[in-house]
Amino acid sequence: MKSKQTTELFLNIYVCIYVLLYIAFLFIISLLHSSFSIISIPAITVPFILLVIWTSLLLRRNNSSFRKVKHKRILIISIIPPLICLVLLGFNEYNSNFTTEKWVNKSNQRVYMTDNLLSNHKLQGLTKAEVYKLLGSPDNNNKSKLIYYLGRERGLIRIDSEQLMIKLNEEGIVSNYRVTTD
Repeated sequence: MKSKQTTELFLNIYVCIYVLLYIAFLFIISLLHSSFSIISIPAITVPFILLVIWTSLLLRRNNSSFRKVKHKRILIISIIPPLICLVLLGFNEYNSNFTTEKWVNKSNQRVYMTDNLLSNHKLQGLTKAEVYKLLGSPDNNNKSKLIYYLGRERGLIRIDSEQLMIKLNEEGIVSNYRVTTD
């Protein structure tokens, strides 16, 4: 009898830690705008897998039908936090993918699209007209430098804002570009 109570106590403690862990995951995913990666998927799924294993071992040791129902409910309810995290990661992934339409219409989300833009589109060597076609009108009115406001800087402490600065040479061709903070 004592071992069953001890096992159930450990399960209850793990469930509490599990809930706190997923609250932290949701906070981190939202704050850092995380998306799918080699780290994010295992970090979200491993606590759930451990809970499934722990509950399965507990069910094998415990023959009470009332406790089996209780543990099955725990398993069913415990799948909700990882699913919410995965949906949020997918939403962030979608918002991070660059398209000209999203760049122009959702200027407050440009900061998240910038990495995708710079990794998939070669800006150096483009003409001013090609840059306008890809990114729309800049936020400044300068002939040799195009500045696109990206939004508040990424990271935990978001004090400054980020900008994509594109330098043009005398012929109006992109000679250099970089992301800056102000």
